[in-house]
Amino acid sequence: MCGRIFQTHNLQRLIQIARTSIVRNPNLHNPSFNVAPTNYIPAVRQRNCPQSHPSNEEEHMDQERNDLELDFLKWGYDAGFAFVINARIEELQEKKMFKNLLNSNRCAVIAEGYYEWNGKKEPFSFRHKDKKDHFYIAALWFNNDTVILLTRPAVKSLEGIHHRMPVLLEDTELDLWLDYGKNNFSGIIDKNILNEKNDIWGKVIFERVGPFVNDAKNKSEKCLMSYADYLKELDEKGIKRFFKVKMPNSEGKTEKNEKNKIEKDEKNEKNEKNEKKEKNEKTENEKNEKEKKEEKNINIEKKIEIKKPEKASLQKKKTPQKRKDVSKDKIESLGHKHAKTYSKNAVNEDVEVVNALKAFMNK
Repeated sequence: MCGRIFQTHNLQRLIQIARTSIVRNPNLHNPSFNVAPTNYIPAVRQRNCPQSHPSNEEEHMDQERNDLELDFLKWGYDAGFAFVINARIEELQEKKMFKNLLNSNRCAVIAEGYYEWNGKKEPFSFRHKDKKDHFYIAALWFNNDTVILLTRPAVKSLEGIHHRMPVLLEDTELDLWLDYGKNNFSGIIDKNILNEKNDIWGKVIFERVGPFVNDAKNKSEKCLMSYADYLKELDEKGIKRFFKVKMPNSEGKTEKNEKNKIEKDEKNEKNEKNEKKEKNEKTENEKNEKEKKEEKNINIEKKIEIKKPEKASLQKKKTPQKRKDVSKDKIESLGHKHAKTYSKNAVNEDVEVVNALKAFMNK
């Protein structure tokens, strides 16, 4: 479906595009970069239609033709069971709601271009390839001055964005479409209007735009800001990294350079954090191992120190006792006469033996 258009021409330019000298309801002219249903849009139609009678709101312009008129019609028709903004051109002859309008209420909406959303709800703008400033979109008007746009299956070059597109008219087909008195709908629809050989189908280019157009309240030029410029704006504000990046070009091919760059930066940042974390953990583990090793060595040294003196102490106690007993027996056998001489030699051998000799002599 076609749910938004953009049309920013002033009234004088619209008159030139409409090829008319008559304008109805000029006060409803409201140029906008984001025209949504229920807004008034410029449409050109036959002057001899039931609603084309002159009124106080009609202005005559100095142009060559007087058989057409430029009017501003409300986009969307309330059918009671639904609010209709578009209709499939291939189904019009089968539906009672539209059947009686096909040879009496044909008109062409003037638009610089239109917007469409893909399956991921990403907005795209569509405009003329040759920098032409307008499209004629086939449409049907109702007696209450409302209008609906006609759509057709998208051509191959555009179907990657959306499976439908507006029915666009060649400049040479404008009169053919508007002059319903001479040109029956069924006679021109396949042969002319929907002819796949028409140049117009290859004259449409598209570009992904930023999200401003998503809100129908946004009417500024920002709605046509390319997605690339939108990303630059985010980058300048420092918040680009919070948005996923995916930017197709006008031929429908996806450019992932920006996305890959951001993903690569995020991956590198993540890897650096992990490496730093692993390094810290490794250092901590090495430190703990070293501390454990040092503690183990200290404990071993303590055990050795504790055991050594105990052994020496035992040896020290045993030796004097044995030597003391031997010395005492020898002294008793030698008698008082030789005690002195033995005492001199004993001094050099053991202090305790000397003390024992002195005690014996004092007796």
